[in-house]
Amino acid sequence: AWEAEVEEKRAKFAEIEKKHIVEICKDVADDDEEALAIENPLSDHQDTSWSRHFKQQQIEREIEKDLSRMSADNTQLYERPDVKKSMMTILRLFSLENPDTGYRQGMHDVLSSFIYHMFVEANSMKEATLEERKTVNHDTLDLLELMVPVSSHDITADAYFMFNYLLTDPSTNVLCWYKIIGKGQQQEEAPIVRLCNRLQYEILPKLNAPLARHLEKNSVQPTVYVLRWFRVWFIREFDVPGAAPLWDAILTEICWWRVKGGAPQREKYESPLEGGIFPLIGAAMLDYLSEDLQAKNYSETLRRLMKYPPVEDVRVFIEKAAQWSNSPLLKYVKHHESKPVKPKHKSPLHSPLLPNSPLLKYVKHHESKPVKPKHKSPLHSPLLPN
Repeated sequence: AWEAEVEEKRAKFAEIEKKHIVEICKDVADDDEEALAIENPLSDHQDTSWSRHFKQQQIEREIEKDLSRMSADNTQLYERPDVKKSMMTILRLFSLENPDTGYRQGMHDVLSSFIYHMFVEANSMKEATLEERKTVNHDTLDLLELMVPVSSHDITADAYFMFNYLLTDPSTNVLCWYKIIGKGQQQEEAPIVRLCNRLQYEILPKLNAPLARHLEKNSVQPTVYVLRWFRVWFIREFDVPGAAPLWDAILTEICWWRVKGGAPQREKYESPLEGGIFPLIGAAMLDYLSEDLQAKNYSETLRRLMKYPPVEDVRVFIEKAAQWSNSPLLKYVKHHESKPVKPKHKSPLHSPLLPNSPLLKYVKHHESKPVKPKHKSPLHSPLLPN
């Protein structure tokens, strides 16, 4: 059933691609003046093949600006033509499928996490030797090959639905954070602005009152730095591999509440993430710098918040956030804390670049057992659970 769902999703992605192919109408008769007035590149009509063509070109130009900056600032993976094409396709189609929001800066950062993990694990599968493949149970290997697609088109399809799920599913509704921020009262009511303000003015004073007073005394506005942290899920502070444990913790909590029936406090927020450990991770990041920040003036404080220092292990933020929220993740953190992360497998099949990958745990646990796909980490699953 799970395998069938993957194939169904990939087929649906092909339909979405086909739906947004624009074929310029060139078969208008020369004597059909009415049709010529509509179907030409200078027409003001909004629903013509030319208008759709120009609209897609504009979307692609906006995306390309962000993708080009990303290639300069991040791992060389994003400079690969197949990777850039995949990201462009996903972001363009998502924009066309969600016209009310369209594409917004920062979406490419969120997508980059899915792309990174999928292409890295695909590369591991490609590099696996025949001898290495023989060490894995045949049924398990078949499932791994489905879970880790090696073709760019399948990667693009799977990443599209993961990205779409994260932004639009009611359990996350991250898309509301990308609503256009206006001026005055409209700006104050924007969901992402409310979340930024809530972190600094409501959550932080209860957890670290001296730091909250310092930020208020120096007139540090939360939207200046928190918006950057939250909209891109901490990727610009810790890069994609570094932020992966934070993603796993946040998504695991979402799955936990869905299985247990949800948490009542989440009903108050436009995005359910606001009622979990997500904002508390931001508070933990502030608390981590508390002593340093309180010794700085306004410009120094802002500079530090906008350029977060390197952190050896971001799981310290998960532990702190889980303690503050009494989250079920606290048991997970206590079980894994102080355990060094070291790759135990040299085989590319076992993804040495991703030693904590659920694929590795799955293989070790199921090599001699019937295949039952179970994903503890939605981040690395080809399709997030519905």
